Amino acid sequence: MCCRDGVTQSGLFVTVSCIWERLKDEHEVDVFQTVKQLRFHRPQLVTNLVNTCCIYRYLNYFDKISVM
Repeated sequence: MCCRDGVTQSGLFVTVSCIWERLKDEHEVDVFQTVKQLRFHRPQLVTNLVNTCCIYRYLNYFDKISVM
């Protein structure tokens, strides 16, 4: 797992959930801009590049599950 503390885990969950919902509605999303917007409102949600890589990994994992 890429995060060990509760704040980071919660932040990743909120970010991935937000991105996933936007993907369902808009069929495409700019992950960078979404993370940037979320960090503007809640700076501790996604704190570093490792967290951002986890977001991409989770989205890829969820995409594979939804296709099956």
